[in-house]
Amino acid sequence: MRSLALPLRIENGRFASHEDTKKAIDENISMIISTPVLSSPTDPSLGFVFTNLRFEQVDENEGVVMTDSEFFDKKISGNSRNLDTFAFELRNSIVRAERRLSNIKVSTTYIIEERALHITVGGIIKASGEEYSFHTTFAIWNRNNKETR
Repeated sequence: MRSLALPLRIENGRFASHEDTKKAIDENISMIISTPVLSSPTDPSLGFVFTNLRFEQVDENEGVVMTDSEFFDKKISGNSRNLDTFAFELRNSIVRAERRLSNIKVSTTYIIEERALHITVGGIIKASGEEYSFHTTFAIWNRNNKETR
């Protein structure tokens, strides 16, 4: 089955597409992760809330984002089985937006030394029954709690 390539682009006067289902799912999940939640007028639930927090302080000892909002009072590292993690929120976004996957699992790991969030998504591709795995990392501009100005 052919899928539109993301980001959308024109090739030979038509929207680019490809037949690789895994690649299409990878692109869709990348788009979900990189889209700030509430930023899409057509689907406010699309996206991942953590991208809104890229420049917030992270309490590295507790593993939480330091804000005044209860909306962000979740653990950075964890898996989608735990309600109080960003992984749970990301899993919900993927379930809503990516119908080609079943049995979706998400884990997020904040690596202090790298100042990076590692995201792993797993599941089953419905059409073929094959296992699916996706991994990405993005930097968080967090000042080390031990540093002083």
